[in-house]
Amino acid sequence: MSARDRDSTKTKLPAMAVFSGGAAHLQAESALVPMLHRMGLKPGEVGDALLFGKRVRRYPICYGSRAMDLLQFDCESTIAARLGGRHPGAIEQQFVPPRGPMMVLCWSQDSLHPRRLIDDILATIGVVTAFLDPAWILWTPARIWTHSPALTNAIEKYFSGELLPIMRLVSFVPDRRLDAMVVRTEGLMPFVGQELEACTDDREIAETVRRLARIALDLFEHGAIDRNASIEGLEPGERIELRPRIDSAIVDVDIVERSTRRR
Repeated sequence: MSARDRDSTKTKLPAMAVFSGGAAHLQAESALVPMLHRMGLKPGEVGDALLFGKRVRRYPICYGSRAMDLLQFDCESTIAARLGGRHPGAIEQQFVPPRGPMMVLCWSQDSLHPRRLIDDILATIGVVTAFLDPAWILWTPARIWTHSPALTNAIEKYFSGELLPIMRLVSFVPDRRLDAMVVRTEGLMPFVGQELEACTDDREIAETVRRLARIALDLFEHGAIDRNASIEGLEPGERIELRPRIDSAIVDVDIVERSTRRR
């Protein structure tokens, strides 16, 4: 079974960040609402919402002008299985969170301003994590589970001038199709409305991922690719051809050397 076939059996998740392993008393309404006020997240009226078909507590918040929701619920075994995901850089699902109290950060999509959206989300994750102190954070667009300190450290470095922590936000999945090996992204669609695919071979997967990661950074910065384009590669003399398909949901990536040898 190909990676694509395996992924098709997984429950699709909305774009959100899931905080797992935090102290239960910090997620109580009596502690959470004052914290949201102190952190400047301007909480609105607490109410109920539906998540995975279950009623959960909803805490409307606002980071700057960006309205978001924090949802609080107790994670049962059936929900935990639906939240299974990868560790950064891994291919297969290999982590299922423990049962217990969880918080979820949800947001509305904004494909016209992906950089602004991702900045607001990451900043909010940093603020919420500072109070909840979760053990793990799931980034559902790419189904990546990360140790909370590793993600928050990457966020701090990003806002200090380093690159977006793309390997914690986008998965790069090798997928064998007939006689071809393809590396495809997971995690760009909710932000730019596109994913990337590049043909490669077993020996060149890591190099292909490097190039797709560079293109993913450009997409977060500048938005979707709406026409065929040719850009400089990572090595001298290398070109990367970008060709959006007719529906524009997938961009085919072809890594070409001037000697015309393809990887």
